Amino acid sequence: MFSFAKGFPTSAAAAPAENSLLRLDLLLYGLASSKLTAAGEKLGLLTVHEVFADRTYQADGTLTTRTMPNALITDESKAITQIIEMVKEGTVTSVQQTKVALQAHSICVHGDGAHAVQFAKHARQEF
Repeated sequence: MFSFAKGFPTSAAAAPAENSLLRLDLLLYGLASSKLTAAGEKLGLLTVHEVFADRTYQADGTLTTRTMPNALITDESKAITQIIEMVKEGTVTSVQQTKVALQAHSICVHGDGAHAVQFAKHARQEF
């Protein structure tokens, strides 16, 4: 739903509305501080702002597209530094070196990485 809502801004508002007809007790996960999470909150849905440990961000708060060479953070210490900034300061430093405000309720760690479990354990220890 993240990618779909990003590409179709009107869908960002429609998707939560359609889901709210089904169950009001479900959580709506969306990219932190995005149109999708804003739409869910406007409808009164339980909304979770998700941040990404291993992805870089643009100045507008969106994720750097995976077609860009700097889209992924492969250095564990940089990823952990980013997580701490997002959770404790409520900001992320974009690739343009600007501070972008966001909410961080959930941290996505991609499980298909070679060291995902080790990374998650190390990140938890840092908190």
